[in-house]
Amino acid sequence: MSLPATLAATVIAAVVAHLLMRLLGRRYAAPERASRRLRRDLLVGSLFAVAGFAVAVLLAGGTVHPAVRTRVAGPPLLVTVLTFWGYSLCATAVVLAGYLGFLPAVRRTREVELGDATATVRMGRWLVVTGLLAATGAAVVYSVTVTPLTAAAAILVVALAAYLAAPWLIALTQSVRAPTDAELDRLDRLCAQAGATGYRLRVLDRRDEQAAVAFVRGPPGARSLYVTDYLLEVLDDDAVAAVLAVTVANERHTAYRLGVVGGVGAGLLAAVAAGYPFVALGLLVLAPLPAYALGRRLVFRADDRAASRVGSTTVADTLDRTADLHDASLDAGLLARIGSLRPSRGQRIDRLRSQS
Repeated sequence: MSLPATLAATVIAAVVAHLLMRLLGRRYAAPERASRRLRRDLLVGSLFAVAGFAVAVLLAGGTVHPAVRTRVAGPPLLVTVLTFWGYSLCATAVVLAGYLGFLPAVRRTREVELGDATATVRMGRWLVVTGLLAATGAAVVYSVTVTPLTAAAAILVVALAAYLAAPWLIALTQSVRAPTDAELDRLDRLCAQAGATGYRLRVLDRRDEQAAVAFVRGPPGARSLYVTDYLLEVLDDDAVAAVLAVTVANERHTAYRLGVVGGVGAGLLAAVAAGYPFVALGLLVLAPLPAYALGRRLVFRADDRAASRVGSTTVADTLDRTADLHDASLDAGLLARIGSLRPSRGQRIDRLRSQS
């Protein structure tokens, strides 16, 4: 009875999440409404969907573990991993149902032609892969004796693995291809102008989402520079060169941010495992401010390096242009800046223009 109860709870939670997210999406009634709140509402809604799924499973008395144990002959760790995978896939279905309920709001706000099938495949790939990886890590931690050392080590290993395996994860979760000959000629020329040489170039299929972004992932010696097809389509050469210059200049900040997350996360889990919750609370309260101050400095230095390649006015104009393409706010609040460990886009633009 436990497996049917779990499946029933999943279906009920998915239907409720879809309906509630569709109601939430009605707040976004027209394209002119800024989409800066879109991601926040989608994230909060997804978290509530997962919480609702967990509550539904508990109320239904459902558990996957006995069903797995009766069908799989293997070590306890394997049974636990499969159990966590089952919960992960159920939670993925709930979050995906909520996302599809919110999709009409995304279309109206961003004015994109993103079909249900395309959206389901893209979001589903990302949710399934990341969910299974997270579930595997959680199952391993659940199966071992948690000490302050193992808790801290687990977080650091996950952070390091995410850094090293990022290109592989991107290939699994997104539509990636090699540049066409024309795109490669253009990118080679603009990369040389931006000082972005020595990278493996890849193009992301994000035209339907109207995402004009670029980023670098991978360890030293095997780094890949990703650009979206939409970015190459809507921006001229000077703007693309500026995006590339800013992207590669911010490599240090990307690694720094992952290091902060890993370090703070390891400290939090170690303190909780050692029985010092107030130490964990103090770390959570005190660590972000100095981390933000250093991250802010790294971003400003990266902007300066990019400006030395393509000009401060070009970098400022491009930051403004890409913000407009994504309906992004130029003036993020303090909590948002601390959370991202970077200054607001408006602060960066004002600083660059004051130097021109």
